[in-house]
Amino acid sequence: MLWIGDKNMAEETFTITQVAQQFGINPSKIRFWETEFAFLRPSKSPKGNRFYTAQDIEKLRLVHHLVETEGYTLEGARKRLQTPDKTTENYVKIQEHLQKIKHFLTQLDQQIDQY
Repeated sequence: MLWIGDKNMAEETFTITQVAQQFGINPSKIRFWETEFAFLRPSKSPKGNRFYTAQDIEKLRLVHHLVETEGYTLEGARKRLQTPDKTTENYVKIQEHLQKIKHFLTQLDQQIDQY
């Protein structure tokens, strides 16, 4: 889906349902996190539908990692994200790359088994 923002630039965006599916969570959890983390503010259409950019998804990925994977409380995650340390962000990106490599290797292994 493409959404034309205030700057009249087309940018790929995703609905809350698409983003929730990507993370394997309910859209209600994303809406809740938006109330708890001030930096989670996606664009909204005139009807109030949320549209998430890649940058919005990266912010959400950090919250998801801290709360769902690392087990931080919401308060703990807020404090962790207030530090200027890029460690958490880099860790999440590394994990994502490793998951892609694992998926590629699994597919390659399956193709080899077919021969």
